[in-house]
Amino acid sequence: MKSVRGRNRRCGSVMAEFMLLGVPLLFMALAIFEVSMLMWRYITMAQTAQQTAMYISVHGNTCTLNGNTCTIKVSDVATYIQNVGVGLPASSLNITLACTGCTSVTCSPLTTCTSNTTTFPPLANNAVGNNVTVTATYALTNPVYMFWTAKNQGSIGDLTLGATSTQRIVY
Repeated sequence: MKSVRGRNRRCGSVMAEFMLLGVPLLFMALAIFEVSMLMWRYITMAQTAQQTAMYISVHGNTCTLNGNTCTIKVSDVATYIQNVGVGLPASSLNITLACTGCTSVTCSPLTTCTSNTTTFPPLANNAVGNNVTVTATYALTNPVYMFWTAKNQGSIGDLTLGATSTQRIVY
């Protein structure tokens, strides 16, 4: 009899121990996963900006000499970014394309530039030695925000990642 009573008294302690250890460990695992995803998206976005700037830099003035037609349009750049930026949703990615002496082109979000037929860099500004800059920003929302009770308090936990790459036109 004595052992049966002892077991009954310990039944509630398992639930208490889980609440004290299991729940914090679960939140820690979620935090590690979210930070890992954040870093992966940042690295992907930074590499996408760098590769896009390199892609634009090889389509300069020399590229159009002798009847060559290798100039690119803003829509070509947007398609290139979508292909290189694997895992970055185009609806959350904002891109600004700038070059020496030209007006910058902003795609906010990236999907707004998929039909833009403007040549980039413009023929007047694509001389060898000019700089091309690609700036990318990506808005992240903290997943804990959906559990936040004060939702009308503003965007608590929102984070914007940014990356910039500048390359010199080489051709």
